[in-house]
Amino acid sequence: TGGFGTVTMQASGKIINFQEKATVSGSGWVNAGIYLLSQNLINSIPEMEESSLEKDLFPSWRNNALYGFPSSGPLLDIGTAESYLKAQNEISSHIE
Repeated sequence: TGGFGTVTMQASGKIINFQEKATVSGSGWVNAGIYLLSQNLINSIPEMEESSLEKDLFPSWRNNALYGFPSSGPLLDIGTAESYLKAQNEISSHIE
């Protein structure tokens, strides 16, 4: 899981911890995918102020019952130009 943000979840899926760009070796859950946020959480994002979802907002929202959905599907990293191109090539290879 090194190089990716990770999450710790209870059996119910409730997220209890975020660790951004963990350098942990071994298995774990990677923080990835699509986020579904309530309007209240969106409204709580500071205006005209730089903030990071992973570093600033997610940790402060843990008490708002954030849940994750575990999936064993493939992970396509698009965090760098190189990994974005690699993901595009991977997706293109599956499209006719």
